Amino acid sequence: MLKTRIAMLDIAYFLIDRFDYQRMNVINQDLDMWLISKTSSKYPIIRLTGFSLAEGLRQKEAILMQTQQMTNLLNIKQEVLCIHFNTIEQTEVQADNYKQSLITETYITPFLKQDFKGIEHSVKKIGDDLEKELKRRELKILDLDSKPKKKGKFTLSMIGPTQIIIALNVLVFIIAAFLKQDFGDSLTAIVLGGMYKNLVYGANEWWRIISSGFLHVDVFHIMMNMVVLFQAGAIVEKVYGKRNMVIIYMTAIITSSLLALVMMDGGTISLGASGGVFGLMGAIIVYLFSANLHKVPKIRSQIISTLFANLLISLIPGISFWGHLGGFIGGVLISVALSNAKSLKLAKIHAYISTAMVVVLLFGYALFMDDNVYNIRPQVDKLSIQAYREIGLDKHANKLEVKLKTYYKSIGEKYE
Repeated sequence: MLKTRIAMLDIAYFLIDRFDYQRMNVINQDLDMWLISKTSSKYPIIRLTGFSLAEGLRQKEAILMQTQQMTNLLNIKQEVLCIHFNTIEQTEVQADNYKQSLITETYITPFLKQDFKGIEHSVKKIGDDLEKELKRRELKILDLDSKPKKKGKFTLSMIGPTQIIIALNVLVFIIAAFLKQDFGDSLTAIVLGGMYKNLVYGANEWWRIISSGFLHVDVFHIMMNMVVLFQAGAIVEKVYGKRNMVIIYMTAIITSSLLALVMMDGGTISLGASGGVFGLMGAIIVYLFSANLHKVPKIRSQIISTLFANLLISLIPGISFWGHLGGFIGGVLISVALSNAKSLKLAKIHAYISTAMVVVLLFGYALFMDDNVYNIRPQVDKLSIQAYREIGLDKHANKLEVKLKTYYKSIGEKYE
């Protein structure tokens, strides 16, 4: 058994050093080690194992099911190469997405020599002190892992939607930081596109449904949202793809803003990327359930603790609970529609319809039925119009003033 471990470490070192593979685990008690490569289209997943070829064939379905989760998470092809050690069999299986090969002291499967040039020289001579030989190879692998990887040349393709969304949020925050010095938080939020019912209904500024999701005026608020966005966005990009990540995020922003809009009163201002972030969290939860990862106790406890923590955050005064809920619902629905999971195949069309219905119903309610316009603040509206004039948007300010006077009259309030 020690000789098998030593040979596996020699091959692992060769593949990591020469072909840029990465270890997914150390060798476990079943003599299994997993290597993955994001650059190899032919062999993205390699399993080094001490099991026999026959046992490996019996495990095929279980292995493919296990690697399905890996490929979804890492966005790589499900092509598995199993390299078996220390067995006298020489009848390998080469299916489309599951190949078996063999390495012994006297034999190496021919296609391994062809596809991994020099592999026959990677298994070193083993001395008499097996414990010492094993330790030396383990340290050699650790030393290789600790070496910094060579960084490739920077290209625009390395920039994903998550980085672009974060950059937009930061840019708007910088602009807000300058305006805050003259106008304060509330007026700055209104001027830069925060969700403000009077201007959405009174001036038909429905674009605020989108713009409010990219606006922050508080340092802690943007830091908290951007940290979670960076982490969740990267996961959603890998699982669903970059284009779908944008669709999920923007859908969540829209459902978040619409639900917050109909639930807020006329004097409230709503802003921030939290709705989109909650949508991404919903997408991750959909993936965890569709891949049956929620059955893993550790992952299940993390899901529960994360949801509970965010529920508590949503209940803090000044935080838009409805915005968070709307974003989460939108994220879950559109993620089910976009998922490639076989378990969700029948639900996809229903999820598309449900997503559209949620958006249409919320928009319809906001447009024709919402009478939750109390706590209106005409003085804030006048100051907002004055702020627009001070930054040189006189025409826009004049149009707002005319529209707001008409709006106030229609709801039975006095503007003057």
